[in-house]
Parts: sequence; structure tokens; C-alpha cells
Amino acid sequence: LPATHQQDHHPAQADGLTRTEPGTMPIMDADTHTIIWNRAAMADGGPAARPGNKALSAALRLHNMIMSGGLDHALDVLTPQDFASAASGFRYLQLIDVAELVEQAQGAPTDDLLEQLDARYSALIPRDQVIGDQFEALLQQRPDDFAPAS
Repeated sequence: LPATHQQDHHPAQADGLTRTEPGTMPIMDADTHTIIWNRAAMADGGPAARPGNKALSAALRLHNMIMSGGLDHALDVLTPQDFASAASGFRYLQLIDVAELVEQAQGAPTDDLLEQLDARYSALIPRDQVIGDQFEALLQQRPDDFAPAS
């Protein structure tokens, strides 16, 4: 009888991650993505936030303000520290052009410049998924930067 090849089964770990062979990228399930994203969007990254959680949370805080009322609204509501944290968050997410735009917006821009920055932001981040794609890539590359989903 030929020997059967049993494929290794890698069950989900206690941290919610599914491991693959050494040297390959971990596979995250959709629930892990959703839990970490929602924690960033609604709970400042969670009680045990790690650098990735904090970066995503800061970026989403500003993004949500811009989406609900524009950059002008965000400038009225958020603090300079919020903007600085958001710029750092966008840098972490490797959205450098967005980070630079956020820094430029802090300098009390004229109405014309504010309008240009708003339009540019919309071009750089036309939908939430742009941030989501960057987050998912970084979660795959650096899972330890994010608090476990469970």
C-alpha cells in the first residue's frame, strides 16, 4: 500500500492567528481583521493597544472626521495632537503622501489651500478600503504590532 501524505493542520492559535510554515507569512482570518479594525475605529485601539493599533486608530479618527465634514470640520474638532498622531498613523500605514497632507493642514491653511487639501485627500483616500488594504498588509507583515483579537 502506498504511504499516504498527511497534510499538516495548523489550528488557530490562542492569539487568533493561524500559522503557516516557517518562513511564510501568517494567514489572518476575516474575524481577526474585523475585530482589530473595529477596536481601532471605536475604542482607540483597545485597552492593550500596541503600535499598530494606535497608528490605525489615530488615522481612522482623522479619516472619519474628514469623511463626515471635511478637513475644515476636522480642524475645528480635533486637537493638534490628534493631527500629529494621525500623521504618524498614516506614516505607519505607509501612506506617506497622506501623512504629509495632514501635517500641511495643521498650519492654519487659507480657505483656498484647505479646499485643495480636501480634494487631494479625497484623491489619495477615495474610500475606506485604501486604509483597510494597508492595514491588512501590515497585519500580515507585522502581526506583533497589533494586540491579539481575542
